[in-house]
Amino acid sequence: MSFIENENLLSKNNTKLLKVRITEQKVIINTLKKILLERELNNKRIPQELTQKIQKIIDEKLYLKKDISLTILAKKTNTNRTYLSRYMNKEYSSFYNFLNLYRIKEACHILKNEKTIILKTLYEWVGYKSQNTFYKAFKSLKKTTPGKYYYSFNKYSLYENEVFVTVR
Repeated sequence: MSFIENENLLSKNNTKLLKVRITEQKVIINTLKKILLERELNNKRIPQELTQKIQKIIDEKLYLKKDISLTILAKKTNTNRTYLSRYMNKEYSSFYNFLNLYRIKEACHILKNEKTIILKTLYEWVGYKSQNTFYKAFKSLKKTTPGKYYYSFNKYSLYENEVFVTVR
């Protein structure tokens, strides 16, 4: 075999090898695209499923329990604590914002619909351990106090420690 024939044979083999490698790379790229698409679909599906589970927790008013925690909610939603925490941070800024939002909504519902109420106990009804924490959360979200909020909807008796509250 001459030198030129060897060169031609090498060139043909290199071309075949290049074609095989290009085909392999295309297969790898397509496989990676499928994996990425599948992950993207799963990522959309999982938050949707988690959103439905969180909605069930909201419907059951589990946020009113004083001892509720991220760990307990993670168990109820069959997910891990870290994933639930990331979800809460994304959707509500934090787990505590989630709790405050729904607890204060419940407090507002009570304040709007009850004829008489003892404010001193309201914080316990909506899941707070501390009256100060309740007042801070209420004022932060509603820009007013619970007493003023109540009075804006009702002209009935407003009690705190079974004594009329002066609404300022």
